[in-house]
Amino acid sequence: MKRKSILTGAVLLSIIYSFAVVGTIVLGAASVIYFFVGQNVQIINDLFLPLISPFLIYGKIWMLVFIVLTIIASIFMLVLSTRFMKYSGIGKELFQKKKSMMIFYLICLILAMGGYAYWLINNILSFGFNSNLVVNVLLTVILILHILSFILFAFGIGKEVNPIILQETEKELSVVKTERRPAIYTAGLDETVEEKKPEENVKEVKTVKHLEESVSSKKLVESIGKLDQMRKEGAISAQEYTKLRSQLIRKFIK
Repeated sequence: MKRKSILTGAVLLSIIYSFAVVGTIVLGAASVIYFFVGQNVQIINDLFLPLISPFLIYGKIWMLVFIVLTIIASIFMLVLSTRFMKYSGIGKELFQKKKSMMIFYLICLILAMGGYAYWLINNILSFGFNSNLVVNVLLTVILILHILSFILFAFGIGKEVNPIILQETEKELSVVKTERRPAIYTAGLDETVEEKKPEENVKEVKTVKHLEESVSSKKLVESIGKLDQMRKEGAISAQEYTKLRSQLIRKFIK
């Protein structure tokens, strides 16, 4: 199955970080050239200094360290986007198993958004938005695309919660309905059974039916309790909780 929201967000991120990986590698090559011959060759100094000047705050050595870390981060985010592409088409059971990994990726995406937001705000507060217009516009576009991707990922992951919960609770109820009579009611069947009066047979049937309904009702209450807990934790909304609870009650009545 295809999860279009997750796939769309992954495509947006992959486009951004495909360019980012290429750009950071070019920036890394420029920094290495500048490190060795930048001060001796004026044309190299004029060409590369505007690109790498933000990384020269703490000196040339730290410039190389920062650029290497930037390249690694860009590659990691590209891999993250391809992972989400893969997760958009896997089955429900495997998707559920990968949920913890996807949450980790979402945290990394939030950290990336925080970094871009800090960079943009620092530029605006220090020099003004128009002082470095191209960079600030680019950061704004990248930040907006990251936020959009995050919303699409969160929506796609959250959308999978309801069908999974409903499937599990339905399974529990179906198991209850197909349970056989407890052993206490089948004990002694191999022995000679005395004939019972019709009134006694009706009474025993009512007792067994009442027991089965009690167990089934207990399962239903437990299932509704799970939905209520998820509503309190914010995993599902109040409207989704009401809808799922009504579905469970209808299935129980059937």
